[in-house]
Amino acid sequence: MSTPKRHHEIPQMLLRNFVDENGLLHCYRKEDNRAFAAAPAKVFARRRLYSKRGEDCQQEDASKEQELAVQIEGPAKPVIEKIVTRARMGMVPGLSSEEKFIWDLFFCVQCRRTVSTLRDLEDSDLVQRAINDLEANAGPLSSEERAQVDGTPERQRTTVRESWIDILTLPKGDHFEALRGKGLHVLVLENPKKTLIIGDDPIIPMIPPGETLNHADAANLFPIARDVAVECLGSSLDEEWSVIPKGGDGTRFIRKVNRQILEQSSMVACPSRKLVESLRRHDRG
Repeated sequence: MSTPKRHHEIPQMLLRNFVDENGLLHCYRKEDNRAFAAAPAKVFARRRLYSKRGEDCQQEDASKEQELAVQIEGPAKPVIEKIVTRARMGMVPGLSSEEKFIWDLFFCVQCRRTVSTLRDLEDSDLVQRAINDLEANAGPLSSEERAQVDGTPERQRTTVRESWIDILTLPKGDHFEALRGKGLHVLVLENPKKTLIIGDDPIIPMIPPGETLNHADAANLFPIARDVAVECLGSSLDEEWSVIPKGGDGTRFIRKVNRQILEQSSMVACPSRKLVESLRRHDRG
């Protein structure tokens, strides 16, 4: 079996919730100012995104793409379908404790797996902080030891990137624990002519300045279908449902969400060619 070289930042099963009647996404890519239509399999993918050196330092290890599909996306698909279906019926998600865990892990992994998250880590002082923690517990490193864990900037980036790949699917970390403590507020659009978009950085943080997601008023908003979004907020057992009304405040809310995703993403997609052209003009204007 050949090793897959194109790895998706956004799962195809989620992208299918934003396709038009022909199964296509209408996309806008900022880098080359290009608007185009494509199937979900062809977009929001990058070459060797989750690949790293194998144990022999020669063979490429691209198993993380398959692990994401089997361990994260597969279990999450029916949970997302349940949230969307019940939202369209005017009902709260009604998730079991197991389904809530699956949703929280999917949400956390989606936050982790974006290229923007990787770039933030690569540009951070993550390696130096790890060295400081090691020296605080085990004493100063020798020059030889420091060369092994520190090295050149390129080596540091490789270390950070491979660590990022290793932890992608783990149900651990402050962000995951914060999501475990949050409930779900599901929003559904009343106007069938309006649509939400998805981007390669698809989750909008709504966190008070200087705070984290653990804060009582902090939330994240995640469009999971053209007409359904989920806010993670409140306490862990909370489930709420709200409709985004036609016109007025509803239209302004949809526009605000779409423009925020456009601003933080390098590419966006939705079911509407007209909306994509509008977003493109807004971005270029």
